[in-house]
Amino acid sequence: MKSLFFTLALLLSTQAFANNKFAEKLVIKEIEQYSSYYQVEELEAVEFTGIINNKYNFSVFYKTNFCLDIGDDERGYCATYQCQGAAQVDGDAVVSLTFETDAKNCQKVPNTDFTIAW
Repeated sequence: MKSLFFTLALLLSTQAFANNKFAEKLVIKEIEQYSSYYQVEELEAVEFTGIINNKYNFSVFYKTNFCLDIGDDERGYCATYQCQGAAQVDGDAVVSLTFETDAKNCQKVPNTDFTIAW
């Protein structure tokens, strides 16, 4: 009887691990496919954080550029920042992503300053 419970527990944990990996691949694919829309310059890591309300939750670590208008000369001051976002995958394999929109909530990468023309 103990063997049956152990086998069942092992089977369920193996299935949950496979589902986590599948959901993680969906998140990565979504970010890579729409990186320009999400303004992700580099995806650094996707970490599984748990299942809440039947949704697989992930922390997303990435680099992005934030720019500020620096005057009337049609130039922008930019720098690269490391940020953390969030991702969820529901039971229908729909991916929801949340990314940072304020540089104050991210960490500036040293020596990444540059200017662009508007």
